[in-house]
Amino acid sequence: LHAAAGHVGRLRLMGYHIRFTFFGEDQVERTLLGYAERSTDMRPAWEQIEARFVEYEEDWFAAEGDGTWPPLSRSYAEWKARHFPGQPTLQREGILVESVLRPDISVMEPSYAIFGTADPVAGYHQKGGGNLPVRKVIDLSDEERQEWVRIVQAHLYGVDVAEVGG
Repeated sequence: LHAAAGHVGRLRLMGYHIRFTFFGEDQVERTLLGYAERSTDMRPAWEQIEARFVEYEEDWFAAEGDGTWPPLSRSYAEWKARHFPGQPTLQREGILVESVLRPDISVMEPSYAIFGTADPVAGYHQKGGGNLPVRKVIDLSDEERQEWVRIVQAHLYGVDVAEVGG
C-alpha cells in the first residue's frame, strides 16, 4: 500500500523524520532529533494519531469542511434535496464519511503506520477535476499537525503528551 496509490495516509518514521502524506500532499513533515531507544516501536504513537485523526475528521465532516468546501451546484443541490433530503455535503449516502471515520485500511508497524480509506471517491473530492470542485476530505490544521508531532515527541520522550510543549 502506498500513499501514491491515492487512498491512504501513510505515516513513516524515517530515521528521525516524520512525514504524513495524503494524495501526494504533505500534511505533516517534521524532523526530530535523538530518542533512538523509543523509536524502535512507534505503534503506541501511531495508534494515538489514528484516534486523533478520526476525531478531527468527525469534526471536519460535521462542519462541512469548516467553510472551505464550495457550495453544491444549484442543479445538483436541487437533485440531492429531492433524493437525499437533509444529507450534508459529501455525505449523500454516508459511504465516504464512514470509510474515513472507520478506516478501511489500518496497518500499525513499529516504524510506520498506514491508515485511511479505500474509497476512490475520497481522491476525487480531495483533488477535484472537471466539474467537481476541490472539497478536501483531509486538510489538517496547523494545530492538528503540531499535535501529531507532539504525540510522536511524547512517545520518544517517554512522557504523557500533556507534558510536551507546543
